[in-house]
Amino acid sequence: MSPDAHPPTHVIYRFRGGSDGSGLYGSLVAENGALYGTTFGGGIGGSGYGNGTVFKMSSSGAKTILYAFQGGSDGANPQDGLNAGSGGILYGDTDYGGGSASCPAGCGVVYEMLPSGSGYSEKVIYAFAGGADGALPLSGLLVDHSGAIYGVTVDGGGSAACTDPSGVTGCGTAFKLTPSGSGFSESVLYRFQGGNDGAGPRGTLIEDGSGALYGTTLAGGGSSACTSPSGDSGCGTVFKLTPSSSGYSESILYSFQGGSDGWYPRAALVAGSGGALVGATLHGGTYGANNLGTIFKLTPSGSSYAKQTLFSFNGADGALPFDENGLIADGHGNLYGTTSVGGRVARGQCFCGVVFKLAPSGSGYSESVLYKFQGTRAHDGVQPRAALTMDSSGELYGVTTVGGLVKNGGYGTVFKLAP
Repeated sequence: MSPDAHPPTHVIYRFRGGSDGSGLYGSLVAENGALYGTTFGGGIGGSGYGNGTVFKMSSSGAKTILYAFQGGSDGANPQDGLNAGSGGILYGDTDYGGGSASCPAGCGVVYEMLPSGSGYSEKVIYAFAGGADGALPLSGLLVDHSGAIYGVTVDGGGSAACTDPSGVTGCGTAFKLTPSGSGFSESVLYRFQGGNDGAGPRGTLIEDGSGALYGTTLAGGGSSACTSPSGDSGCGTVFKLTPSSSGYSESILYSFQGGSDGWYPRAALVAGSGGALVGATLHGGTYGANNLGTIFKLTPSGSSYAKQTLFSFNGADGALPFDENGLIADGHGNLYGTTSVGGRVARGQCFCGVVFKLAPSGSGYSESVLYKFQGTRAHDGVQPRAALTMDSSGELYGVTTVGGLVKNGGYGTVFKLAP
């Protein structure tokens, strides 16, 4: 099916800004036959502004706002989506809010949405202080079988190697929230040090069968090919946190070198067979100065990992895989994802982003573009920056950050892509 023909997608909902919500960065979660998600803005305030919302949506587009953030101690501006826990509880985090004076807009919170009668109530389970405990939890959460919650913060931790423009010191943290009585207790698993160690963890953590955690840092790693004014030099890393009787120890599995090797891995990893790890870099690749991003694979090799670039985006097939949730896999080994731009549509010249599929092919993967967003041609949205969600029938659900409306450009969409 030609992506320049009638769009093989269905827009379930077009956000209108204001109290309706605006700006979708986080992926959807499917739970009990419904979709749950967040908007970064809207809910309270003028058109397109506000502190964000949590919403519920049916597969046909019937939408209910479950909570509108107030911007104070309850949190503000959720950039990531939700995670389902036991008993219908939903967990999430917000970039800002929480009440700490260490950050101009608050250092962020982790919250839960508790089923309450016919709706939900919001409860903050941890508010970051911006010091040694971290600040700005921009990524998704990992909830294990015991109900413990794992995540990362981009800033904070205390390392003098990195200083946020707002004045927060530190290169980021990995943290754990452990159920304790009627609440949670927080512990910092690791404080990133910048330089060779990595800085600015962004991707959602994943866990293996032994309890080890894997993730990525946007910067650090030591390569001189990438530098930052905040001091977190380097092109990014893939790291492992190994549990022990005294806590967790960190090891760097790979440091990106920039250029064709890729740089700035901000997406979560996907576990492959044999201990392999698959992920994406925001920039780099084999298309020279375009630096449009890559899909890579790390395979265990003795005591280290061998890195392979599975695919380099060229623009027409997508560019800049931007989300923190990463790729998703089906039962056949196929990988699915989005790019925030790229995918030029003829006659409209829209580089509005794509949905793509990587299928195993020999020792590598072949890419196919499942959909190119049309922008104002079809009002189907612009900039898909979140991971996809697949239902049992193979249908893919996702969101776009902006676009969707005929007037005012639009504030994002929820879409469905049928096989």
